[in-house]
Amino acid sequence: MKASQNTIVFAVVTLLALSAVIYTFTLVNIDAWLMPRIISFLIFFLSVAGLIKSLAEDKKNKDDESRKFVRIFKTEELRPILEMAAWLIGFMLAIYGIGFYPAIFGFSFGYMKRRKRSWLAAVVFSVALTFGLYVLMRYGFSARLYEGQLFLRR
Repeated sequence: MKASQNTIVFAVVTLLALSAVIYTFTLVNIDAWLMPRIISFLIFFLSVAGLIKSLAEDKKNKDDESRKFVRIFKTEELRPILEMAAWLIGFMLAIYGIGFYPAIFGFSFGYMKRRKRSWLAAVVFSVALTFGLYVLMRYGFSARLYEGQLFLRR
């Protein structure tokens, strides 16, 4: 049985996530390993689930000769994928430039407005999300998030 492109991608992501999980066990300070471990475990479990689903589809489609490989991106699916990539790149650049909290507020507000929500709903959601994350990180985890290059104290 030949593996489809989806299976190969899920296998690579699973291996990368597993290596991230293993790396988090080398960190000693709880502030340094807590969030990376949670996120890497989440990515690992999701990629394993995707790998299992993709392997099941490969097994189901093995007799179908006209469908040798499952395409990862169909042409009509490329635009939303590029849009998501642009949002993620913009969010990472915003975190680097202005810090986590302003980036979270701006990202959530922009995303809500992009999805045609009202101004009031976008502002309330963004403020609540930013405040909730601030309380969780500051008082729940006693962690300070990156403040960005613009607000970096020199």
